[in-house]
Amino acid sequence: MPFATSVALFVVVGDKDVMLAFLGASAGLAGLILVFLGIVVAAYQAFPVGTQQDVLNRYRAAACSVVVAFLSSVIVVGLAAAWLLLNGGNAVLFHWTAVAFFAQLALLLMSCVWVLWRVLWTA
Repeated sequence: MPFATSVALFVVVGDKDVMLAFLGASAGLAGLILVFLGIVVAAYQAFPVGTQQDVLNRYRAAACSVVVAFLSSVIVVGLAAAWLLLNGGNAVLFHWTAVAFFAQLALLLMSCVWVLWRVLWTA
């Protein structure tokens, strides 16, 4: 293997590339979360009028957890867009966006686990 090829393996990713990845991934996750919310809302609306409140409350709580995950996606998209509009260089905004992105992933995981446990296994 020639030396020039082995040196080319070390590629540095720029801050702008990372921010664009955060923006795209968060926007995509927001769309998937809305689909997930639609499933929860459709299941909620499928109950007849006389359904007990404790059953409906499980679905309301599940929908609220999904909405929180969606709002975290919107926050990350807003932070990433703000960083890009400022032409980068703002280290504090970059780090807050990275923290918010990973918090969004954690919220999404917790929301999915909460909905599956609360709606499906405790029904």
